[in-house]
This record gives sequence, structure tokens and C-alpha cells, in this order.
Amino acid sequence: MGFINTALGWLGIGHVQWLNDPNVMLYSLVIVDAWASVGFNMLIFLGGMKNIPTEYYDAAKIDGANKFQEIIYVMIPQLEPMFFLTIVYGFISALQVFDVPWILTQSTYDTYGGQQYGLLFPVMAMMGKAFNGLRFGYATAYGMLLMLFILVLTLIQFSLRRQQSTD
Repeated sequence: MGFINTALGWLGIGHVQWLNDPNVMLYSLVIVDAWASVGFNMLIFLGGMKNIPTEYYDAAKIDGANKFQEIIYVMIPQLEPMFFLTIVYGFISALQVFDVPWILTQSTYDTYGGQQYGLLFPVMAMMGKAFNGLRFGYATAYGMLLMLFILVLTLIQFSLRRQQSTD
């Protein structure tokens, strides 16, 4: 059912079990998450584009730049902080995802993560250990490890950005 499966049927591919096939479940989550995050990222980039001084575009026009060159040499470099913010936020969000896969797989505290745990993420496993197995200490330790992993990953991203900006 659905528009995408109907279109795939027209192409002769057949129906895809988006939420039952462990090989496809992650793609369905990516599609839903991309759709959900487009608005937030668009606002971030729109704010960044509004902050670019018009003098930069005027200087590029005086130098003979066309619209494509203005985008490549003026807009994209000025939007680098917004790219960095959305990438870091995307990594953090991906590691903390809980609600969308929980709902897509119709999870409960007894069964979570979908078929063959195709959409099992750290926060879901933590919730399952805490509330299904009543292992709150284990879940807390799991949460602390996840927090430390996110912290280290974020620090690596900041240090890579700092190295790139000094080069």
C-alpha cells in the first residue's frame, strides 16, 4: 500500500515491506527523518543566508562573478558555520533517536526494535533494559556510555573544524 509501493509496482519492482524487512527498515527511517529535519535545517540555512552582508555579493559582481560563482565563492563559505551546526546536530540526533523507530516498529517495553532488531538504537535498548528487565543500573550505565561517546564524537568534530580553519 502507499504511493511509493504503487509507483514501484508500475516500474515492475514490486511491493517493499518498508517496516517488516530488516534490510529495508533503516531506509524507511532515513526517509522519515530526512522529511522531519528538512524544516529545521532550512530555517538554520535561511538565517545564515540572511546574515551574509550584501557587500560580499556586490564585490563578487564587480569582479565579474555570475550567480553560480556567487553561490560557490560567497554563499557556501559564509554558510560554513551553519553546515557545521547541522552536521553536529545531525550526528547527536542520530545517536539519540528514539521516538520515530519506536513508533514505526510499534514497539512496547517487551518487544522493541522491529523485525530482527532492524531499528534497534541505543536509547531504545536502554529503555528496554530499564523498563522491561527492571535493570535501571544497567540502563544508566548504558546512558552514561552513550553520553561519553556523543561527547567524544562532538569534540572530535570541533577539533577537526578548528584544524581546518587554521589551515
